[in-house]
Amino acid sequence: MEHLPAPTNSIHGEQRTVPYVCWVPYDGGPFLTYPERVGKPQALPAASNTLGQLPYWRYEQHHPKPEDELASFFQTWLFFGLIHEILGDLCALDDFVQLSNSTTDIVVSTSRLVGFIETWVINVANGGRFPTYEHIAECLRLVFVTLRAAGPMFDQRLKMSIVSTGKIFAYAANKAYHIENMLIRMTSKTTLPSIALEVASRAYADATHVLVLDASLQLFDISGTSSVDLCARILACGWMRRLWTLQEGALPAKRRRLWFQFRDRPINIHDLYLQLLRILNDEVCHHGLAVSILKGIMGITTFFSSVPDELGADLATIEAAVEHRSVSVPTDEPLLIGSLLDLNMESIISEPDRTRIHRMWWLMPAARRGIPKDILFRIGPRLKDEGYRWAPSTMLNNDPSNEILQTKRQGANQGIPTSRGLQVSLSGFRVSFPDQSKGLPANPWSIIESMDQLYMRDQDGAWYSVVRRVSRNSGLEDDFLGNEKLCNILKSDNDIRFLYLEPEFQSRVDSDQQAINSLGVKFLYEEEGVIYVQSCMLVHFQRLQITLLEMFETAYQCAELLADSDPARQLAALQEDEVNIELPAYKILFDALGLEIHRIAIMDDNKTALAAARQVSGHDSTVLFEGVIKMLFAGHYAKIGTRTRDSQRWCVD
Repeated sequence: MEHLPAPTNSIHGEQRTVPYVCWVPYDGGPFLTYPERVGKPQALPAASNTLGQLPYWRYEQHHPKPEDELASFFQTWLFFGLIHEILGDLCALDDFVQLSNSTTDIVVSTSRLVGFIETWVINVANGGRFPTYEHIAECLRLVFVTLRAAGPMFDQRLKMSIVSTGKIFAYAANKAYHIENMLIRMTSKTTLPSIALEVASRAYADATHVLVLDASLQLFDISGTSSVDLCARILACGWMRRLWTLQEGALPAKRRRLWFQFRDRPINIHDLYLQLLRILNDEVCHHGLAVSILKGIMGITTFFSSVPDELGADLATIEAAVEHRSVSVPTDEPLLIGSLLDLNMESIISEPDRTRIHRMWWLMPAARRGIPKDILFRIGPRLKDEGYRWAPSTMLNNDPSNEILQTKRQGANQGIPTSRGLQVSLSGFRVSFPDQSKGLPANPWSIIESMDQLYMRDQDGAWYSVVRRVSRNSGLEDDFLGNEKLCNILKSDNDIRFLYLEPEFQSRVDSDQQAINSLGVKFLYEEEGVIYVQSCMLVHFQRLQITLLEMFETAYQCAELLADSDPARQLAALQEDEVNIELPAYKILFDALGLEIHRIAIMDDNKTALAAARQVSGHDSTVLFEGVIKMLFAGHYAKIGTRTRDSQRWCVD
């Protein structure tokens, strides 16, 4: 992995060597269909959208391949295949292998990768014929999704070579196609303030200079060390992981007075920040690493601006800055956050330790941009007291699946805390289960039902996969929602609503973009136009891909047709004690229903749906299509009701 920067004086240089483990060379065909060509269609996203199929990373958990086979498959496809797909004829795959310097083994070499990519960027800018930006983005998305199947025993050198190559291609594509990247947007913000702080913070705000003395930093010299390396060491030091040092560092950094002591001399954090910006613009091979490090450094250098009369930081700024910090006394967290947001500190300090965090949230509307209503969709521990069960009990250890709080969203974006919960304006809809088909035994046809995933149909015939969102942070229990399964919650309460942020969610026609995070709530009561609800689960809605959507809707119509058939009517007319698969008379009727399902499934009108099933499954399309009909006939799905108006007010606890 010669294209990656190595730490100065690293003693682990040999770990940059990546073994060549391909059993067969890449076949030169399209990247997105390679698994189908080698008999592994389950690795493609379409397979995980198939009824009864698992996402590939879970498939590998249940049906693990030998480590050497998986490594060969991943390197051939995700490394060499990706290079071929993007760079095309600019290089040969043999350009990336060589004999090891220390053994006779063949190893992967990326010493020429950056040169090929720079040539590619120039060619694209000059109008050369290469894959579109959208196609490259789809290939990279598939790379990173597929790598989830690489377990803990997977060779980390191989995994890093794939990840780093994908990130370099992402940056190069942005540059070549003139796509403005996220970091440029982030660094153009001018939303940083000067805040009137409590007396305890004035020493740092007014100091001529603040020098950080961290034992780990004082083991290294600045001389001969790159700015990327220096910043990485600062971000990894113990001083950066403590909560209170955010205030100690952000206040002097505001006036460019924050220094870090290394063995030979100190260095100003602002100087390092400027050097990182230069690297970001000029050095392709360092770009991915510089982006990650720059975000961490900006958590200090640009937390406040140097303009004295500007307003203060907002909750999104706080969330990003404290994400990887910790505090020895948990009740100190609301003190620090309240101080940085210029809340009424006397009011917070006067509270008992246990309720300081409650007071902080109660005062939060006074902070800049207040409480963004997407705080409701944040995974993580919540307060347990009535009226505050919407509020995070900590902003530390942010879950990786959480999106950045959108404090700048237009319209009625703020939530208002009340004694009964957080009052917000959101879109929402009610869901319900269809009536159970009469005359069927419990779980007919042994339908496998995922307790944390469900299919839903809206009134326009669109279908959605709904998956329970849970924390990815190990050991971080979501005591806000508990462990009750999605299907159990829906079936135990006949008035569940789902709230979401995007008003146009159901009206969008682009299915690839039709996905949202949503909050499931239990209806309590309605008073003066406000609907009072209790939070119960976080879910992710994803509209099915076109092929699956058409198959599901056709199966739905077939299930309605089946309900009017003679076998279904005869089963519905049976008494409860006659519904027993062990009874010969009942078994005859139930078998007749199965034959009727098969007859309906293979009708000429269903050829398109069967073709879609064949495209998705890659094998017996009739079995898959009949399985969907059975699932819908048995009522194993939910119905999405009428959407509320966008301005509907909710009080969420």
